[in-house]
Amino acid sequence: MRFATIRIPIGKRVTFREARQSGLLLWPGSGGCIICWFMPAKPFYIEDWWPVVAVTLVALIAFILAVIALLRSRAGGRRGGWHRIRQAGFSLLSLASFAVFGLGSLLILQFRDYHTLTEWEVVGRVKCGPQEKSRMFPLHLTLLANGKDRATHVLDVYGDRWKIGADVIEWKPFMRHLGLTRSFRLARLDGIYHREQDYLERPVTIRRLGAGSDKVWVRLHGGNRPWPYRCFVRSAYTTTISMAPDTDTAYDVVSQKLGLGLRKVDY
Repeated sequence: MRFATIRIPIGKRVTFREARQSGLLLWPGSGGCIICWFMPAKPFYIEDWWPVVAVTLVALIAFILAVIALLRSRAGGRRGGWHRIRQAGFSLLSLASFAVFGLGSLLILQFRDYHTLTEWEVVGRVKCGPQEKSRMFPLHLTLLANGKDRATHVLDVYGDRWKIGADVIEWKPFMRHLGLTRSFRLARLDGIYHREQDYLERPVTIRRLGAGSDKVWVRLHGGNRPWPYRCFVRSAYTTTISMAPDTDTAYDVVSQKLGLGLRKVDY
């Protein structure tokens, strides 16, 4: 993913079509607007989702075998109560396996970029540059996966503090058998002002990390229970971390059991 922040003065026109074709998101600000250019990406955390992938593949194989057995049974031309029971069993097995395959595929496609919250794991690192008079400061955000750098972004943030928000999904208890308890995805980066008046007079930074908050999470967080996700998700909430820009210190973004935390890098 790449970010670029551009400031457009008042009087210069940018049509919606031009912005859309260029992949730009516009937010109004004082004396202009802040533009966020993003290239959405959806990583797949196979180490978190391999049990669901395995169950989905087994269901697909069972569906194929059940359909083949059902077709062979009907092609044999045999009649009788036992053969009817066999055909009914193959039919039920094919329907059940197809349902499991469909639900598993739906979960993988929808939540594949969610990472499991663990007891302690460093998922990112934040380092800020010096703050200018305009309250703008560069923020270096490095995303980590399994201890390795996955992506590094240099972002311009306006405000007295930065804030990173993540979307969290709490799974129902039976999902623990698939290794899923709580999963999160970094979704937002905001600039925070101490004074409310600054939000009206100064540029405002609102950035989406990756694809941002997806529609299913928004509906779950808003109290709606869309089907079939309600069968698997217990709740949806947000967790945030915030800090004033510190040019001398880097901070690790740490995933904990219930949300995110910060740890000063001293190693």
